[in-house]
Amino acid sequence: MSIWKSLFGSDDLEEYENEQEAVDIQNENSGITLFKKENKKVKKEETNMKFIAVKPRNMNEASKFVNIVRNKFIVTFNIEALNREEGQRMLDILSGATHAMSGKTVFVSEKVFISVPEGVEVDNLIENGEEIE
Repeated sequence: MSIWKSLFGSDDLEEYENEQEAVDIQNENSGITLFKKENKKVKKEETNMKFIAVKPRNMNEASKFVNIVRNKFIVTFNIEALNREEGQRMLDILSGATHAMSGKTVFVSEKVFISVPEGVEVDNLIENGEEIE
């Protein structure tokens, strides 16, 4: 009897087993059985995450969009309706708000970008030149 069982009793200890699944590999020369850890299941979790697409018409709407970014929504901004100077200012303001929330700004095109909150992964297939199958 081990020292732990004598001190605490056998019922008080939980036995931990390394859950491994035996994998037989047909190798004529070796006869080795390999072990691999059992795949952990990914639990699907529902979130209150929202995706919002907006097209700002003027700089007066910037504060409204900053509040949307602060609420940690995924927001796509299409700044085609703004002139070059206003578009740059809007981009600077919204990128700053996104960065302040530990998020990131992902560019889809020259005048379309996405504000992505912390913890959300984005694969930009357009930028990477990949095709969706």
